[in-house]
Amino acid sequence: NETSFTGGNSREISAVSEDDQKTLTIELEQELLDSAKGKLKKDISPDAMYIDESFDIKTTSKDFSKKVGDEADSLKLAITLEASAFVVDEKEVLDIVSTAFNNKIPDGFVLRNEQIDISFDSIKTDGKLFKFEILAEANLLPVVDTESVAKKIRGKYPTLAKEFMVKEIPGFVRAEIKMQPSLPGRLKTLPRVAKNIEVIISAEK
Repeated sequence: NETSFTGGNSREISAVSEDDQKTLTIELEQELLDSAKGKLKKDISPDAMYIDESFDIKTTSKDFSKKVGDEADSLKLAITLEASAFVVDEKEVLDIVSTAFNNKIPDGFVLRNEQIDISFDSIKTDGKLFKFEILAEANLLPVVDTESVAKKIRGKYPTLAKEFMVKEIPGFVRAEIKMQPSLPGRLKTLPRVAKNIEVIISAEK
């Protein structure tokens, strides 16, 4: 045809790309992963220990509202995931750790369960048997006769009480003294009756 054609129109369109699908998948999977972890931790019994390192998640279905190349202003994704994790009896784990530490505690110190930090490593499973290594870190506390300390610091000013503890308590780092009611000036001394003083020993954080 020797005659030129004229006319027509143009417009901008949005089309679904592979990057769109990939980005949406990552965002939704992360959202569902966090939700699944929270639910699993909430559902375990108080005497069980959740092993975060064993958490496993599998995608069982994935359905996009549009295919790559389809014209669309928005893209929706429906994902179904299956999540699983192992839990162990907390007392049993602490007993194992305490036994391992038994011969390593120096004289004058004591190991308490609340001062043990536990993590897990080398996790392996064949679907029936679950194997892992326990990694434990413990803060040892000095053996302190808290009743005796209370008797020796009664009636003292807080600064003098702290000086006493620096000299007398092994491994002492610092003291935090709280008094109720808090009295002003020279009246701000520890109670003169030992039973009104509570001494709590804890590890430095």
